[in-house]
Amino acid sequence: MRGFKLALGIGMLGLTTMACGESGAVDAPRKVEPGAEAVAAATVEGAAQPTAAEAERFQVGDAVALADHQITLESVTRDEENNLVAVFVVENTSGKDLTVSSLMSFEAKDDAGNKGQTALLFDSDTGGLDGTVLAGDKLRGHVAWSGLGSGVRIHYTPKLLGDTRVTWEAGQ
Repeated sequence: MRGFKLALGIGMLGLTTMACGESGAVDAPRKVEPGAEAVAAATVEGAAQPTAAEAERFQVGDAVALADHQITLESVTRDEENNLVAVFVVENTSGKDLTVSSLMSFEAKDDAGNKGQTALLFDSDTGGLDGTVLAGDKLRGHVAWSGLGSGVRIHYTPKLLGDTRVTWEAGQ
């Protein structure tokens, strides 16, 4: 029994470490200006950190730099079934592979507080936004939701147990 408890404790510690990330770098999201080189947010010395309001609200087309990757909400549209379809580009700016999960990292809510239900698209011109992004590589894909009204905000949480959240005003 004692061995089981020890193994369980070590396993929980390992899961917590993986979920929180390995670096102690500040993961404050910041907007990347057009034409600017993609640089990890933690490597910019002397850069002003955004206020809470600035860090929480971005627009469609804004590239947002985080500690180990950059993410851009490229477009937001409605399909013929009224699903909200968001196309993202994730660029891994670190030296390690990055895992992206549309189910674990993304959610959408409308002005009425309705949380969108993840929708599967089979006739999209992009694939889903799930998988591994190799160091220095990019992944372009979509995330879709059903059951949303107007005034949609899309939220991205890069680490499962992290407190960093990026929010885009998607409208629609």
